[in-house]
Amino acid sequence: VLVQMDSPHPYESPHHLHENKRRSHVPLRSHLTLESAVRGFLPTSQQELPAGEENKRIQSLAGNDWQFCLYPSPDWVPEGWETNPKFDHYDAEEGWGAISVPGNWELQGRGVPIYANFTYPIPLDPPRVPANANPTGCYVKHFSYTPPPVPGKMGKRVFLQFEGVDSFFQCWLNGSYVGMSKDSRLTAEFDVSHLIKGGKNFLAVQVLRWSDATYLEDQDMWRTSGIHRDVLLCTKPALHVADIAVTTPLSFGSDEGAADGGPPLTSARLESLIYLEGPSDEALAKATVTAHLVRQADGQAVMDPIKLSVTAGKWYARDMADMAAAEASHGKKFPGGHGGVAKLSVDALAAVHGGPQLWSAEAPNLYVLVLEVTDDGVEVVERESCQVGFRHTAVKDGKLLHNGRPLMIQGVCRHEWDPRTGKALSEESMLRDIKLLKQSNFNAVRCSHYPNHNRWYELCNIMGLHLVDEANMETHGFDPVFKDNHMHPANSSQWLPAMLDRCSRMYERDKNHPCITLWSLGNECGYGPAHDAMAAMLRAKDPSRPVQYEGGGSRTSATDVVCPMYPRTKQIAALLTTGKDHRPIVLCEYAHSMGNSTGNFRDYWQQFESTPGCAGGFIWDWADQCLEAVWQEELQGKEETAEEAGGSARKRQRRGSKSGVTKTEIKAGAIEPGRRTAVVVAAAEKQLAEQAAAKPAATPKGKAAAKPAAKKGGGRGKRSAAAAKAEEEQAAEVQAPKPEADKAKALRTFWAYGGDVVAPHPDPANNAPHDGQFCCNGVVAPDRTPHPALHEVKAVLAPLEASLAEGPAADGTLQIRGWLASFGECAHHCSPRFPACPPSLHHGEGAGSSRPGQPGVHRAAGHAERHPPLG
Repeated sequence: VLVQMDSPHPYESPHHLHENKRRSHVPLRSHLTLESAVRGFLPTSQQELPAGEENKRIQSLAGNDWQFCLYPSPDWVPEGWETNPKFDHYDAEEGWGAISVPGNWELQGRGVPIYANFTYPIPLDPPRVPANANPTGCYVKHFSYTPPPVPGKMGKRVFLQFEGVDSFFQCWLNGSYVGMSKDSRLTAEFDVSHLIKGGKNFLAVQVLRWSDATYLEDQDMWRTSGIHRDVLLCTKPALHVADIAVTTPLSFGSDEGAADGGPPLTSARLESLIYLEGPSDEALAKATVTAHLVRQADGQAVMDPIKLSVTAGKWYARDMADMAAAEASHGKKFPGGHGGVAKLSVDALAAVHGGPQLWSAEAPNLYVLVLEVTDDGVEVVERESCQVGFRHTAVKDGKLLHNGRPLMIQGVCRHEWDPRTGKALSEESMLRDIKLLKQSNFNAVRCSHYPNHNRWYELCNIMGLHLVDEANMETHGFDPVFKDNHMHPANSSQWLPAMLDRCSRMYERDKNHPCITLWSLGNECGYGPAHDAMAAMLRAKDPSRPVQYEGGGSRTSATDVVCPMYPRTKQIAALLTTGKDHRPIVLCEYAHSMGNSTGNFRDYWQQFESTPGCAGGFIWDWADQCLEAVWQEELQGKEETAEEAGGSARKRQRRGSKSGVTKTEIKAGAIEPGRRTAVVVAAAEKQLAEQAAAKPAATPKGKAAAKPAAKKGGGRGKRSAAAAKAEEEQAAEVQAPKPEADKAKALRTFWAYGGDVVAPHPDPANNAPHDGQFCCNGVVAPDRTPHPALHEVKAVLAPLEASLAEGPAADGTLQIRGWLASFGECAHHCSPRFPACPPSLHHGEGAGSSRPGQPGVHRAAGHAERHPPLG
């Protein structure tokens, strides 16, 4: 399956990762004031910045005024479209129209979303992708740029950032080539200082649905395409912060005889490397950096300012090989810069006023490190900041420890998915999830199965959730039944650079987030040398976080925790008693919550609590991955009201039918007269179904409708006639007309799953790839309405559980299981209801203390009938 192939196309070359893309770094915003540098991390509604202090150096290009056209394949795209700002011969007749960014084009009336668990939606022929059936979206954005004022006399730099594009894209600014990137879940940043101009600008982006990157992104999810995260312009002074790396090394004493707060903190340091770029080594030598540490909660400084000198040196802002390749290909000299570094290293116990407060999910004590850069020791030219939490996670003596105390993972796996907007998530939806997760007694989330939007991490830092940050890799479809591990790309040298690049760039973007407790090498990618390389890289760069990876049997040398999927409760103890492996167990997936399941959840937790070395796990999964859709009734000579149509839809869902038409494919709105049919409408906007059908995209000028002419150098390997025909059928999918509603059709929204939307497939043997309702595994519905399972989960994970002692010794003793940071707090909160509780409260035999993640059973003497029941 894995064949070395030299392709003229960068989208079919696993070793061709990107062009002219800057190195991955933490998100940077170049704040104007100290206050905005601190408050900018808060939820938008809480920032409350004074008028005029909004950050004018960041310009979002998001909006619904992008122009877009979808073509069946790259060969159909008209030549020169990306250099024509007038747009004079691209109009609605050609298939162009407005689209929203961020967004997925399949949810905006173009193409069909595909839900698949692990079956690839294209023929398994790596690194090739279908030649004639590779939907290609062309985006155009006209925007105005007003250069913001920048202090100093060195000028400015302008960076173009794409925070998420699926799956391959190239971009041009004002007709000039900018660069290329893969990896749909990490930021691609380009230096456009030499291309942007004051006033009107013209940005063109070409996105391919399928590329060699598709083979590394085979996650259990809806396959949708396009620019699904924000596009930003960031203006920075020529002398600026290019990256920040923060670590907080901690040491703890013995916990023997320690109070419930855990082992004493014996040392704590705050260390940071601040990387700078400047126009020259001389400018860097004159620069200084002043470091401030501020408490996030109230904005109060907790450390005296510290001035740091800058040492000029080499720190390349982009991959040199990629830049050289881009210059050779496009004949342009791309701007570079000189690099320097400033180092911060202080004893936090002495420097932080009152001593540093540690970060955990139960007590998310958070600070902000603000860095002010001056070009001459006087004038501040830039302020950058990052969130800081004093924390340390380790594996020791068979336990998973966080800040020196055993951590019990009360976790759930979560996809980034919204039933109306797909992969494009808002801050409001993230906050809604975090609040419901906390209310439901979860303390951890596995970012399944890719790096999430950066805003998610910032909010989790503030509100307190442990995260597993997972590299954007899954190759399950290479070995569906786990019998041929050697088939996975992890065993092939041609894929090693791409896999290592994804893991490394994830680390560099997310390295400072205190909420990240574990790194993950991906999901269901088998096991091979690539995983050993990734694990070694992460361990060398970050000794403060263990590495997790399930592939290859869940206990290879590439993982620091044993992390199986879906073991039975009786198997958990056996995992710890087999051999001499003393690593803790974290179930990376368990309690599959599809349908009427999760009934044995309490059994799992009784096993966790009674099994030393077991550190909990992650439920699969958080929310049903459905699409909000319209149930459309196609009637024969009889009108039916929306209420009647809704009743029919509800009956269908109760019966569990996979679609409104038994054994009938539903292709891009092609309605079979006289049948009940489910139609997914773009972003669930019912008006799209009520409007007249949009005209299909016309054949591009100069292209033959039956057989598009291939571009120069676009020759392909031989394919069977059947495969070519199937590809042409899928190509027709992107031009299919939308359904035209009339008075004989009644509409009602419902949650659609895989079987409700069927797209053609290039492989004749697999014409309708989908996995039915297998996307509905959540403990909450798509709109976050709790399923019954969530109530069970919330009860089992409750921080306090009270019960009367049972058996012959029953004497009215009340047993309380505590999960709070200190059971002293528990006793205090119980005192109004149990007057005798605090003075007589004591640990049960062998129960241990009640620290975060470490359950303890405590007994309050007295007769239960003397006290009112718990509310």
